[in-house]
Amino acid sequence: MTLLLQLLLLLFIPLVKAADATVSIYDDSDKYIYYGCYNETTQVAGSAETRALGGGIDESLPGEMTVPKCLAFCGNGSTEYRYAGLEWSRYVFGPFSLAS
Repeated sequence: MTLLLQLLLLLFIPLVKAADATVSIYDDSDKYIYYGCYNETTQVAGSAETRALGGGIDESLPGEMTVPKCLAFCGNGSTEYRYAGLEWSRYVFGPFSLAS
């Protein structure tokens, strides 16, 4: 098998796996409801260059963060944040307001 063919197979296998994946909205929370996905303007010229969920707490747990952990992080303790957001399955943001 040629090196090129091996590389093409390695690139194709993740696409096949991704095609079989299903996407669902987590809705098992008493405190939070799903509002949708938001774009950030942190690197957009001429914008406010802000995070959609900025000004609160944030945490990074690569390979460990899930939606339930994110909601628990933002909704437990003495400060309950109004919003909870998860980015790239690792970054949690918990602000009091959504950037406009």
